Amino acid sequence: MENRINDVYEVFKDYYGEDRVDLQGTDILVHFPRVTVTNEHDESVEVMDLYVKTPVHPDGKMNGVFTMTRGSYLMSHIYCNYMHSHALGIPRESYVFSSCCTGTGPIVRTMALLAEDADLDRWRLYCFELDKYTQVESETGVPYHHLNQISRSSFGIQNLTLQYDKVSTYNFNPNKEILKNFIPYLISKQVLKFSRHGDHYFIAHPFLEYLSILTTTFMEYDGSNDVNYYLKKNFLIKGTFENGTFKTRTLNSRYYVYNPSGNIACRFKGEEVVVTVENDLIHADDSRDLIIDPQIANYLLYKILATLNYGNARRQQNSSTEEKRTIIL
Repeated sequence: MENRINDVYEVFKDYYGEDRVDLQGTDILVHFPRVTVTNEHDESVEVMDLYVKTPVHPDGKMNGVFTMTRGSYLMSHIYCNYMHSHALGIPRESYVFSSCCTGTGPIVRTMALLAEDADLDRWRLYCFELDKYTQVESETGVPYHHLNQISRSSFGIQNLTLQYDKVSTYNFNPNKEILKNFIPYLISKQVLKFSRHGDHYFIAHPFLEYLSILTTTFMEYDGSNDVNYYLKKNFLIKGTFENGTFKTRTLNSRYYVYNPSGNIACRFKGEEVVVTVENDLIHADDSRDLIIDPQIANYLLYKILATLNYGNARRQQNSSTEEKRTIIL
């Protein structure tokens, strides 16, 4: 049997350019650095670093259906599980390509003919149709994912009421590593004031003032001013103060969010393609105000007051003993 894979590979190189095509065994990979995907309503989305793998039989016939992967994502795409409108979803493991829906477009007939005959002219047609396929989302063809569900539909507006509130320590699990390191600093600064009524301590600040003190003290404590890190950890929130509430943008994700950053998308030209993710959801928010999550602020106050009041009760039982008060998270 004559090996015609190299002949097919030459067709791909001639159409896409040698720098965008790689032959790996019996697979031919094509790199699409930037693709604009557009639907019938003239809505579009930019897809970066798309790789399409086409399986080829040694005799030059097509050996199955092409698959996709990506080397770069926006976080808004991650939240919608969007690799491409035609791709099933974002893989959670390295070197995994996603299956694709092909609908009823002309590329379907071309692939069926290539499975029967290794005609090089038909391979040139396939390259043309694949190029167009990556640029079009046909709603009539029922894509796996609709591009108009990205970005705007990923966001919602949430009004946070700024008030003292009870916090369920069973249902709420903040980042305790951040709190564990911040609390000693907060206590040492002695910026919080407490009042005492009977045998119990209470916070002596209005909630907004308390929240402001916490946020300012935390930014002084951290020193790195790496706001994005704490935004990603949901420790800090960006938004806008308005009529006693704090308006903030939230994410309406329908999926468990898996961040593939650091995975290996594929190998191309002998190099590993490491997946990168840009957090456009943070930079897209033009809000100017920054606060510690009010739920975390209430949780922290709950722990501080519980420790103060427990220590006060213990001292009343045994006034001769000086106890060290430790906040247990």
